[in-house]
Amino acid sequence: MKNLDFKKLAVLIGIIAAIIVTIILLVVGIGKSNKLSKDETEKVNNYILNNIIDLTEGYDSKYKGKDALFASEKVQVDKLSPQLIINSAIKYADINNWTTSIPSYKVNQAAAQGFSKEKYSIYEGEIIRKAIKELYNIDFKNTNAIDLLGYRYNFYYLQDIDVYMKETKQILIDKDGYNIEHTIVESKKKDDKLIVTIAVAYTYNDGEKKYYSNDENNKNIIFESETDKSEIIKDKINSFNKFKITFTQDNDNIYFESIEKLK
Repeated sequence: MKNLDFKKLAVLIGIIAAIIVTIILLVVGIGKSNKLSKDETEKVNNYILNNIIDLTEGYDSKYKGKDALFASEKVQVDKLSPQLIINSAIKYADINNWTTSIPSYKVNQAAAQGFSKEKYSIYEGEIIRKAIKELYNIDFKNTNAIDLLGYRYNFYYLQDIDVYMKETKQILIDKDGYNIEHTIVESKKKDDKLIVTIAVAYTYNDGEKKYYSNDENNKNIIFESETDKSEIIKDKINSFNKFKITFTQDNDNIYFESIEKLK
């Protein structure tokens, strides 16, 4: 009888121990933050600065086209025009110092086809495709990208020498002092996604002060700052429009997927 009671007690203790362990694991799991680390947040922020904020640069506006990105309710990679994809790839390649000198025979062959180096910039097709793959994780099909309404650049692909020729088809008068700035409000992981919420401000620098507003016409000024400052004041964040940027994460690589305006 005592042996039986001892066995029952041992089983009971085992059950209680299992329950305690389960509760601890649940508490640890629930309490575990899915926020990005400081290093991850910095990496994502640099990506946004270098590749997202300027994504629509080239349209005719006082913000040099940057505002076009934030005028839409949602922008997805699979909906981007070839012009924007190629131009963003060129900027990405420049940042990474991939745009090395082009062999003279390619420059000469391009010129023979009417693409002189005085009027066109030339880029290796291999470099453009590599940049697009690293930015968006897509295998880009080489194509001409011309005559996008209101866009200042044309891109021509020369298949025989595998290069892209960039033409600035219209010289716009740049409006000095206008810019778009952002700050990260929230960043988190969800499965293989990184989800980052940013607040976006339209700024105007008149040389003495910088004015932060939540509209592209700079009518609704939220606050002013010194001209050398570049940060949205934390207690004013809720006065600005918010946008959710979604990235796909694959090991150490992140790929831009979409940006959408939050209601």
